[in-house]
Amino acid sequence: MGRRRNLRRRPAGRTDHARRRRPWPRRFDRLVFAGRTPESQRHPGGARSESGADGDFDGISRSGSAAREAKAAQRSRVRRTLPILSEPPATLSQINLVVQDMEQALDFYRRLGLTIKDPVEWPPGSGARHMSVSMANGFGLEFDNIAGARTWNPGLDEAPAPGGRNVIGFALPSSTEVDRLHAELTSAGYRSRLAPHDAFWGGRYAIVLDPDRNQVGLMGPIDPQRGFTPTV
Repeated sequence: MGRRRNLRRRPAGRTDHARRRRPWPRRFDRLVFAGRTPESQRHPGGARSESGADGDFDGISRSGSAAREAKAAQRSRVRRTLPILSEPPATLSQINLVVQDMEQALDFYRRLGLTIKDPVEWPPGSGARHMSVSMANGFGLEFDNIAGARTWNPGLDEAPAPGGRNVIGFALPSSTEVDRLHAELTSAGYRSRLAPHDAFWGGRYAIVLDPDRNQVGLMGPIDPQRGFTPTV
């Protein structure tokens, strides 16, 4: 018995090609084709539609043009009322700490709660030691001894220099944690530069010196209700 043919009648004047002319929802043009010219519009299968053989793009082009004009007018109004934000030209990504004694330095920062692996020596046998710590926010804290720092900063002076006026700040989860950690560090022999106190910006704050005399700030959460105007 031969294959049964589909005898369902098609509407008069309608062909298979015509039945395939609109394979998308009627409002699909606003999602996909806005901002394109008819020459650049493509069928979902990848064939270019220039003559309209793969789809009826004329209606899409007309409705897309109206949508583009409305959006352009809206953007123009926004530009007149809001500043245009852009990416900053530079982003602070890491701090490189050059230390005299790698073990002492890492022990101090481990007490701050950082998870730090043992430093690596590279090249092997050179004495150059390095360790990198990635924070949860993507910021990097890089440790090098003198030999390690000279691999990327050849003119480095070996004479120890004071930490200077700069402060490396660490945010802590609570005000009580500032007091607790400051007491723990000073009890372990680290020097306090600034005792815990309520700072004028509304947060608990203290400063401790690390083994290389870098100033390390311990910062509690900020409560604007506790802020005040400082005296200079």
